[in-house]
Amino acid sequence: MVKHKLLIGLFVVIVGAGMFLFVALRPPVVASTLRSRSQHFPALTKKVSFLGYQWHPDGYLVFDGFDEHGQRDVYKVQPRDGAKAVLFHNVIRGNGLGNDDAGVISADGRWRIATMEKLFIVSSMDGKRKIAVPNKTLRYPLAGAQYYDRTVAWMPDSLQWVELANENGQNVLLVRQVDSATPRRIPIGASSRDQSLLGITPDNRAILTLGNGRNSLLLSVPLTTGYGKTTVRNVTPPQDVNPIGAVLSPDGQYIAWRAFGYDSSYQYAVSSFFRRMRGKAEIDIRGIWLTRSDGTGWRPIGSERFPSVKDDMLTMLRFTPDGKRLSYVFGGEFYTVRLP
Repeated sequence: MVKHKLLIGLFVVIVGAGMFLFVALRPPVVASTLRSRSQHFPALTKKVSFLGYQWHPDGYLVFDGFDEHGQRDVYKVQPRDGAKAVLFHNVIRGNGLGNDDAGVISADGRWRIATMEKLFIVSSMDGKRKIAVPNKTLRYPLAGAQYYDRTVAWMPDSLQWVELANENGQNVLLVRQVDSATPRRIPIGASSRDQSLLGITPDNRAILTLGNGRNSLLLSVPLTTGYGKTTVRNVTPPQDVNPIGAVLSPDGQYIAWRAFGYDSSYQYAVSSFFRRMRGKAEIDIRGIWLTRSDGTGWRPIGSERFPSVKDDMLTMLRFTPDGKRLSYVFGGEFYTVRLP
């Protein structure tokens, strides 16, 4: 009898250990879903530089990069075959220091704004008309400075553009004509260390985020009289979702959010413990979510799980010009995904 009890006990221990290892080592319940439902563009592999890209309304990409002589060029690239053609040489007088992003293109495709550390460069897409506007807003997360993901956007008429600026610790929207450096000022209150101008809606309201993550605010600010008052909402994503950046759709109806994901399940905790014991990197989760422009109605587009690395794998989220797809870069590869 004692022998049988020992055998039964040993069997229970073996089964229990097997179940524990199965839970710890099996693939996650929520598998990677983003790239599996996306269209991949292999011609653009490793072609999108840290300066980023923008979509032109005619369906090609606009890059800002350096040629073999160190000169900075603005060029267009066809997504399907990677064919590249120089649009113009991005030459300016003075020192604008580092280029912060690859520009914002107007809705009519005729104008482009490139953001530099010290300057905004407003130029026609043939490079024949240019105006340099001083950028006095600190944009880098150094020494406690402000960090703004995006600070410029075009008005729907493509004749004016808007800058989210910081003046003496206060936010102000600066509205300028396309070829003028003189702004019209719209004060909007205290600034945040992390904030971004997502875009302008067709009824001329600026959509902004203040703060970062689950404690951020979403603002809708009228830029012309007769369009109501400024509204402020808390960003309330689902549990285990922490947004880290967003973009506004061309029609102003939706916001796409890039987000950290967290897995609070027992399975994930045990799996992470065993990965650390084996000296392997922990698993990071990044995803894309879609909401209405007021920040409500969170819907997942897809997520990816991958071993933790130094650089973020999911970057450069953009709407395509027709607003029906999102484009993004994952690990140096370029993708688009259709909205649900």
